[in-house]
Amino acid sequence: MATQRYWQLERRLRELEKNLLPQTSPTGSYTPRQLDRVRGYRLLAHAEIEAFVEDRVRQVASGAWTRWLADQKSGGVMISLLTFCIKQEIASDKHLRNEYVGTAKRTEDSLRTAVTSFEKWITGNHGVRERHLLKLLLPVGVKRTDIDPAWMATMDTFGSNRGQLAHSSVGVQQPPDPKTELQTVQLILKGLENLDETLTKLKR
Repeated sequence: MATQRYWQLERRLRELEKNLLPQTSPTGSYTPRQLDRVRGYRLLAHAEIEAFVEDRVRQVASGAWTRWLADQKSGGVMISLLTFCIKQEIASDKHLRNEYVGTAKRTEDSLRTAVTSFEKWITGNHGVRERHLLKLLLPVGVKRTDIDPAWMATMDTFGSNRGQLAHSSVGVQQPPDPKTELQTVQLILKGLENLDETLTKLKR
């Protein structure tokens, strides 16, 4: 079952569709005003999708950390965060002594550092291209087999198109097609529903 956060995204994307996308033209011709609204749709839809992925992986990492503090048992998410988000030297004699006398808590400190590092990754994220998504999904334990390659390719193209739109003048851009933009977002949304369920099932 999808989370409340997913349904918030779904409702927001419907609002953007209603507010910004014009009716499909039989001739494929649109006014400059309509095309600007389609461009706005792409930018705002991208922002909502990016925020959704960031929020969900943050929820997963936070939930895993809270559970570890409660029972001191590391699930798959915490182990994965350690694997991707922290580089640590082998414990020295001093480290071991400090652990023994109770002046250090190496496991807890390491897990806290991993969670903090991952939060910085999320905060510094700026996109939904493949490289962005891998940095958000793999550290919380999402496996490559959990990700549909076709969906990932669509996300990468969507992120690239958003970047071109945001960082180039209208004069050098290909005019957007409202129908294509909507179909792309709908396809992405379906994949995000599957991702949402995958994140929910991760062992924390």
